[in-house]
Amino acid sequence: MRNLVIGCIALFTMAGTALSEEPEQTRKEIAVDLGGGVNLKMVLVPAGEFKMGSGESSRQTVAFFTKNYGEYFGPRPDDFFKDEHPQHRVQITKAFYLGVYHVTRGQFRRFVNDSGYKTDAEKGKKPGGACQ
Repeated sequence: MRNLVIGCIALFTMAGTALSEEPEQTRKEIAVDLGGGVNLKMVLVPAGEFKMGSGESSRQTVAFFTKNYGEYFGPRPDDFFKDEHPQHRVQITKAFYLGVYHVTRGQFRRFVNDSGYKTDAEKGKKPGGACQ
């Protein structure tokens, strides 16, 4: 999860540069050359509104996944989907670019090299993986 957040920060930073290159006509898709043969394909996420979260209760969601996929959600299954509720309206006030694909190790390496970013583990704050 941490890598996803870091990747998004890098993408948003690069997107600001990409947006400033073509102010009159915003492109729906761009390719960013990160150097060293590493490229990043991004698409425009326009400003607007959408509903975030599930319109069903967590109990209904658990029942659906259990019936259709045979999933097991532990001893307290209702807690598994608690972050999906309540459904609410989200407003994106400014368009931004988002990577089409997951951030690769090469792309992340370029971000680290260019920014000097250090993980918590590298700083000695939280040794080990994200699950510890």
